[in-house]
Amino acid sequence: SEIMHMLTRHVLTTVAEQMRRWNERGEPLRVSVNVSVQDLHEPTFVAELRDLVRQYDIPPRQLVIEITERMLISDMDRVSQVARELAQHGIGLSLDDFGTGYASLQQLRQLPLQEVKVDRSYVNNMVDNPADRAIVTSVHQLARALGVDVVAEGVENERTAQALTTLPGTIGQGYFFGRPMAAEDLRRWRLVDPRQRDGRAEE
Repeated sequence: SEIMHMLTRHVLTTVAEQMRRWNERGEPLRVSVNVSVQDLHEPTFVAELRDLVRQYDIPPRQLVIEITERMLISDMDRVSQVARELAQHGIGLSLDDFGTGYASLQQLRQLPLQEVKVDRSYVNNMVDNPADRAIVTSVHQLARALGVDVVAEGVENERTAQALTTLPGTIGQGYFFGRPMAAEDLRRWRLVDPRQRDGRAEE
């Protein structure tokens, strides 16, 4: 509905304002923002993103747009078009919840992805479940072969975080590193918590 796009526009503007404040303090962060399939079908969506990063003087590479794997397989043509337009403007694209929607290798190969996020349902049990561990390892190998960053969702304990250290370059996301917090709390958390050195945020 139109309300969904209005909400996304509000979130993106709020994010841009915050990113500019971080940049002005010399603390640049790469920020990911989830969008809906309705947003992708909005004809002005990419143009609005382009104008937003220009208005707030944000390097486009700092902004990453997240879509889910289910969105990809349900509307590959539109997603591919938007992905190409985002890449032309230097804005990143992330594929969220990977492993839940049965996307094909051909579909992945066609997209200019910046990162793939392995769904928490596999990551959360990878220490005790060999099948889940095999899936996470396979996604890691595939993404690295395609030159795409890998984010493991659902890292909620030290055992899982330690297991991910065997997969080079993997970025961990989950309550083990930090819970959702207000922007004003982020700086103190990054300074105090030695586990957070990645320089990312998510809306």
